[in-house]
Amino acid sequence: MDHGNPELYILKWADRGKQQKPFISKIKMFGGYHKINRKEHEEMNYLITGAVSLTVGLLSFMVQQLYKDNKRLRENRKHANTTKESAIKEAICCLLRVQLIQYHDKYMELGEIPSYAYQNWTMMYEAYHDLGGNGMITKMDEEIKKLPIK
Repeated sequence: MDHGNPELYILKWADRGKQQKPFISKIKMFGGYHKINRKEHEEMNYLITGAVSLTVGLLSFMVQQLYKDNKRLRENRKHANTTKESAIKEAICCLLRVQLIQYHDKYMELGEIPSYAYQNWTMMYEAYHDLGGNGMITKMDEEIKKLPIK
């Protein structure tokens, strides 16, 4: 039976009637055979079992470390996204405030506000207020609502 080199296979003598042959195994290594006794065979089994156990342990440790690293990276990414979202929210709020102040100054000076401008004012003010804008613009909103709509 040739399966390539190096290779390990074990041949055991079977019981034949009442006559029992001694345990003999053969190992095919590098093109030749080496006979081993039961003690050597058991030692080899311990070595193989130990190697498999060590390999499984190392793989388990590596998987555990990969999971921890992945979790840490996800938390860092989540924190970075939260920071970006907060900055975007503040920037939009600031832009709305600037536009609302410009609308207020322009239409208070005119003494009236066109319907399209009033609709824009209302939409911007609601968005500004939902983003957590302060009370300064609320006073301006009250003044704009008192203007006649043309």
